Amino acid sequence: MPIRWYRTKWVRVGGLVLLLGLLGAAAVPFLVPIDRVRPLLIQTLEAKIQRPVQIDAVRLYVVPTVYLQALNVRIGNPPGFPQGDTVLVKSVDLNLGLRALLSRELDITSMTLSGVRMNVLRDTTGRTNLELHLHGGLLKLGRVGAVAVTNAEIVVAGFDAHTGRVTPLLTVSGVNASLRPIDLTAPDPTKQIDATAVLRGARITTPFLAAPVQFAAGTVFIKDRAVRGTFAAALGPMRMTGTVAIAGLEPLSAIMFDVAVPELDVAAMKRLVIRGAGGDLAVAPDRRLLARGMITLDRVVLSPLEATGARGRVSVYTNEIQVAPYALSAYGGTIRGTASLHYTAASLPVVATTTVRGLNVARAVSALSAGDARLTGSLDADLRLATDAGGDPEGALTGAGTFALRDGSFPRLELKGAMVKIATAVRLITVPAGPTRFSYLGGDVRIAHERVYSNAIRLDGDGLEGTVRGSFGFDQTLDYLGTGALNTPPSAASKGVLSAVGRLLRKVVPGTSGAAGKQVAFSVRGTFDDPKFSRGGGR
Repeated sequence: MPIRWYRTKWVRVGGLVLLLGLLGAAAVPFLVPIDRVRPLLIQTLEAKIQRPVQIDAVRLYVVPTVYLQALNVRIGNPPGFPQGDTVLVKSVDLNLGLRALLSRELDITSMTLSGVRMNVLRDTTGRTNLELHLHGGLLKLGRVGAVAVTNAEIVVAGFDAHTGRVTPLLTVSGVNASLRPIDLTAPDPTKQIDATAVLRGARITTPFLAAPVQFAAGTVFIKDRAVRGTFAAALGPMRMTGTVAIAGLEPLSAIMFDVAVPELDVAAMKRLVIRGAGGDLAVAPDRRLLARGMITLDRVVLSPLEATGARGRVSVYTNEIQVAPYALSAYGGTIRGTASLHYTAASLPVVATTTVRGLNVARAVSALSAGDARLTGSLDADLRLATDAGGDPEGALTGAGTFALRDGSFPRLELKGAMVKIATAVRLITVPAGPTRFSYLGGDVRIAHERVYSNAIRLDGDGLEGTVRGSFGFDQTLDYLGTGALNTPPSAASKGVLSAVGRLLRKVVPGTSGAAGKQVAFSVRGTFDDPKFSRGGGR
C-alpha cells in the first residue's frame, strides 16, 4: 500500500521546521530585548527633530508582519516656547519594512496613532510650536505609509514670551483622521501632509462657554499647509452649519469662515457665556487678525422681540471681536450698523452703532406690551450705544442719537378738555374723536440709568403742534413736559369770533393770550399702555 504524501518524511520535517519558525517568531518579543534599543531610538529622533523626545516602552512583533509598538510617546516644544509637550501619543503602532530596517533605514509601511493630544501654542508674534526641521542621525528615516489617527485632541493656547503665561483658548476633542504617505527624507516633511479629519462626534470646549460645541457632521482637509472643511454643529439649543478655511499653518494665518444659523435665542446664548472669562488673556503687542467671516441668522429672538434675515461680517482680533457691518429686518423695517466687543477686559465692553429705517412702531410696541399698540408710526433712528456684556447689559446701557417717527398717532390729548369743546362749538377746529395723528414726532435721545432722555422733541400733528422734553424708562414709564398749540384754520378769521373765543380761552387756560395758536403747557406720565395727559406741568 503506497504511503500517503502527508505522511512522508519530508512533509513531516517541513511541518516541524514551519512550526519551530512560528514558535520562534512568536518568541522573538520575549527573547529579543527590544526595549534596550529605546534609548537609541530616542537619541535618533531627538537628533532628527531637534526636540526632546520621551518613550515609555517599545515592543517588537514579527507575526504576521514586523510590527513595532511605542507607548506614551512625547515630543517636546521647540526653543522659545515653555517646557511641555507639543504632541503626546498613548500608542504608536508601526508596520515596518524589514529589508529597509536591515539597512538601518526606518521605512514605515503604515502607522496607527491612538490617544493623540496636540498642544498648539501661538506667541504674540504669530509663531507656533508646530514648525519642524529634520536633521541627520544614526538611523535614516525613509517613508511613512498611510497613517490613521484615532481619538485625537487638539488644544490651542496663546503664549506670552514676556510673562511666560499660557492662556487656553479652545480644545477640540474626539477627532479621527487619516494621512496619506509622507517622505521623511524631504527637507520639510510637514509640507507633504495630506490629511482628512472626520468631525462627527467631535466637540469644542472653551473657557468662554459653559457648554461645548458638538459636531453632528463635518470633514476637514489639510493639504499644502492649508486647511478647508465643512461642518454641522450645535451649541446648546443653537444649530449651525458652515465652512472654514486656513490659508497657512506655519506661520498660522487667519481663519476664514462662513456660518449659517436657523435660529438664535439671545437669552439662551447669554446663559452659556461665562462672564469674565477673557479677563486674563494675554494681549498681543500688535493688533492682529485671528479670524474673519460671515454669520447669517435666519431668525433672532430677544424675547419678546424678534428679527429675521440677520447677516454680519465678523472679524476676530487679538483683543477684540468686530461685526462690521451687520444688517437685519424687524417689524417691517431694517436695522444696520456696526458692533465691537473687547473680550480681553473682564467687563466685556460692547460698542455699537445702529441705523433704523422704516420700523413699524405699532408692531414693535405690541410685541413689547403683548397688547394693542397705543403709539403708531414709521421710525427712523441713528444711535450710538455702549454697554458691558460681562455684567448687567441693560443696566450699563448708554447711548445717544436722534430719531424721527412719521405718519403715526398716539392716544387723544385730553389736555384740550373744555378748550376743545369751545373751539369745536364755534367751528374753529375739527377735533378727531379717535387718537391724535401726527406727521412728524422726533428729536434727540440720550440713554442712561435704564431710561431714554430727550431735551427737545418736536411734534407736528393734526390741529396741534408742540415740543416736549423728558424721558421714558425700560419699565415703560413715561415722564414728559411740553408745550403745544391748537391750530385754527384760516377760514376761522372770516367768522368774526376770534375775540369771543379769546375771552373764553383766557378763562379756560389762564396765562394765554386767547389768540388761536398760542402755546399751552402739558405733561405726559403713566406708562406706554396707560399714558396720562394733563394740562400744565403739575403731577
